[in-house]
Amino acid sequence: MPVTALLGLAMAMLPSWDVTFTPSASASYLDRPNLAVVVVAAGPVSPSTQAAAAALAQALRTSQRTRFVMTGEGLAVQPTDPDVRIVQLSAALPVDVVLVVRTFPGPTETAVVVLYTKEGAALTSMAGTLGQPLPARGVTPPPPAAVPPSPVPPPPPPLVTPAPAAAAVTPEPQRPAAAFGSVDLRITPSRRDPDVLVQRGKPLEGSDLYDAVGRPDLKSQYGSRVVAKVLSLVGGGALLAAGTITFLVGLNDRCAIFDASTRVCLRGQTIAQPNILAAAFGVAGLAGIVFGIAFPAHPLNGDERRQLVDDFNKRQDAGQKSEAPSARLRVAMGLLPGGVSGLLHVEF
Repeated sequence: MPVTALLGLAMAMLPSWDVTFTPSASASYLDRPNLAVVVVAAGPVSPSTQAAAAALAQALRTSQRTRFVMTGEGLAVQPTDPDVRIVQLSAALPVDVVLVVRTFPGPTETAVVVLYTKEGAALTSMAGTLGQPLPARGVTPPPPAAVPPSPVPPPPPPLVTPAPAAAAVTPEPQRPAAAFGSVDLRITPSRRDPDVLVQRGKPLEGSDLYDAVGRPDLKSQYGSRVVAKVLSLVGGGALLAAGTITFLVGLNDRCAIFDASTRVCLRGQTIAQPNILAAAFGVAGLAGIVFGIAFPAHPLNGDERRQLVDDFNKRQDAGQKSEAPSARLRVAMGLLPGGVSGLLHVEF
């Protein structure tokens, strides 16, 4: 048998992510058909993670439930970027859902995929094992094989005194938990300076605000306006300096004929005449400096920026509330032969 055939047979016997991510099972995690999605490999650079992301993207393309499927090679994702940063990098893409793929080593490698909206709200997640088909959404995987019962008969149950009626305990209200893989991205005023906005303890300066709320168009406008301010200030300063120099040079003697020996003016008189060109340079320079100082760098005024932040925080709160888990807690107390015993039961 040729060597190439042996290599092909060996590769076919190895576990593959193509077996894990089948078209029908992968597409079942999308809320509706005809969606545009982007699949992004996250975490440390790993051939297995790249292969898992590629297999998932190919499965979604062939499922006939997506409008188109993109991959995240052009997003410049760093190995340490969290999911929320990846979603922000994908905000400018013409997609509806962002799928973040991470792999975790173990006896059998596992790929965890979290689906986000472009606003950062988590929709759902899936977990697949290398070489094993991913169960469709809503389908419980088969349980492991049962262990044969031991031939030794179990001991008789101990005598238990009936416990009194269970006392219901109402759990304390808790803040809704954030979605899987997400963090609190709300933007709030700084405690030291209310005029400074912070996100996760980091001050948002300059264009950082528009980057945080996912508005690359406003960030680009801010950069252009800053360049215009700098050019106006520099140009105005240069014109003002040129006008000053020209004016000083223009303060020279205007005598027509001098005496060769005494250097006394024989015709005309010495007159200090301001230079018109110097005055023009000075006026233009002052105008440029005033314009550079008065021209605002932000494309939005203060009220518009506050409204932008309020809208962003509302979207973050809505995304967290939609993923908040619910839990019920029951506590029962009883009297056993050896003393008092209790039962704690938690349902999610």
